[in-house]
Amino acid sequence: KTVEAGTIYNIGSMDGGTWHEYIEVTDASGNTLKWATMNLGATSSEPGRGSFGDLFSWGNTTGQPNDKIRTAFNSGNYSGTPGSKITSAKMWDVTVHDAARAQWGGTWRMPVLDEFQALVNSTVAVRIGDNWKNGVYVNGYVFKHNEADESGIFLPAAGYCNFTSSLTGAGQFADYWTSTWHSSGNAYGFDFNTNKFNTPPLASYSGRTIRAVSE
Repeated sequence: KTVEAGTIYNIGSMDGGTWHEYIEVTDASGNTLKWATMNLGATSSEPGRGSFGDLFSWGNTTGQPNDKIRTAFNSGNYSGTPGSKITSAKMWDVTVHDAARAQWGGTWRMPVLDEFQALVNSTVAVRIGDNWKNGVYVNGYVFKHNEADESGIFLPAAGYCNFTSSLTGAGQFADYWTSTWHSSGNAYGFDFNTNKFNTPPLASYSGRTIRAVSE
């Protein structure tokens, strides 16, 4: 943003002792949740590769930059991470396994499955961008309270990693982790693909992006 003399800008709010910009979303039940405007590890909240952020296996607090993936996201490598020790939902500990809490501190955490669903149900999702193969690096979705809103929560289609060290579906698939356990070796993700929102169980070792929330 270009700064002009004599102008006051809202540069974000401090939550839980750390500075991260967020947008509050109130669902149909009247519950309000703060959604960060950037993915974990991202350098920008604006459309483009800088908005992708890092890729994480589920329950692992250390990620890999989307453009510098050195270790393949597979079951063999995952066996050495803290996340591989989670075998039931009751064992999830935000102070041990939550990447958002580990990296941002304060009250930041990964969203549960129902909170992602509430975001979709409480906002208008607008897909932006063209096919990645056509050279347009802005693909993703903007979630607004209504069509007239100038601001919204941009979730980029940052792709994912499964078995490999190569990014798959960049510009096409927005694949985010939730903190909700599904079964041994699987956890729930939230996928945004061509305006269809799915909540599939995903292999815990696969690499996905994370968007933090806070009360």
